Amino acid sequence: MSRSPRQMQDAVIAMAIIVVLLALWRLHSHPRQLGWIGPWATTNIFGPATLGLLPGPGPSGDGDRPAPGIAGGSGADSNTPSWTQSNVASNAPSASETNPVAVAPSGQPSPAEPPAAPEPPLSTNLLNTNGPVTLIAVTPSELEPPGVISRSAMAGRLRDAGAKGGDIQISLFWENFNDLDLHCIDLKGEEIFFSNRISSRTHGELDVDRNASEPYTNKPVENIYWPVGGAPPGLYRVSVVHFANHGGAADPTPFTVRTVIKGQTNLFNSKISYATGRVPQPVCSWQYDPNNADPSNQVRFVFGRPVTVSSP
Repeated sequence: MSRSPRQMQDAVIAMAIIVVLLALWRLHSHPRQLGWIGPWATTNIFGPATLGLLPGPGPSGDGDRPAPGIAGGSGADSNTPSWTQSNVASNAPSASETNPVAVAPSGQPSPAEPPAAPEPPLSTNLLNTNGPVTLIAVTPSELEPPGVISRSAMAGRLRDAGAKGGDIQISLFWENFNDLDLHCIDLKGEEIFFSNRISSRTHGELDVDRNASEPYTNKPVENIYWPVGGAPPGLYRVSVVHFANHGGAADPTPFTVRTVIKGQTNLFNSKISYATGRVPQPVCSWQYDPNNADPSNQVRFVFGRPVTVSSP
């Protein structure tokens, strides 16, 4: 018995839908196999709503990781969040905390020391001498209570990973197998992250990047640092991206960002969802002026809700 034209038409439409769905799934799970168009298509086709409909984790290796936010490590594209002035939080002075490793400009490890007495200031107002300053502005995520991850556990992860410290150290901690990424835009506008590990302009470096590839750990850490004497004055902006969901954890993922700047330590506790589609979530930003005659103005947070650490 022959099929009617209507039945044949319905069968062709059904096959076309299946082919399109298979192609979209392939694009989502292995974008690099499609050449240069794969990451572009992934970014422009899969938004937050679409990502939630597709099964399976994202790519797990550095080779398959497109650069979210800023391509090539500098400048910004359409995925970069807008930055405007909002939610200003001043930084209270805090006691020093020992960095895992302090690195001198030559690259040789040297013991961490308390900040030296301030030298005569080169400038007392970076906001005027450095030109216009753009500050981070987003609605802050719901914050987790302080102490989600103990300070001793943070120090242990950094030590085990061989993380380095110096004038500025930024570390990211979370508690599952997912792949979260730490990003920092330095004062020259260059973004330090997994695709641009060392800033060509300020020489800040991402030296630890966990859960980018197997074996995964549920005690991960990422770390960016500038060595002793190597962090130039200016505005530093930190964000976090939920790059891949490796399963077995509820969404969103709580995380802690720790900053150690000239011996002053602050913690930022928040959470991030994979459904946001690899969009950078701003965490904090600060104005760094190590030569300011007023010690309270050498590090001034201009965005973020820091939990000031007052004891070792």
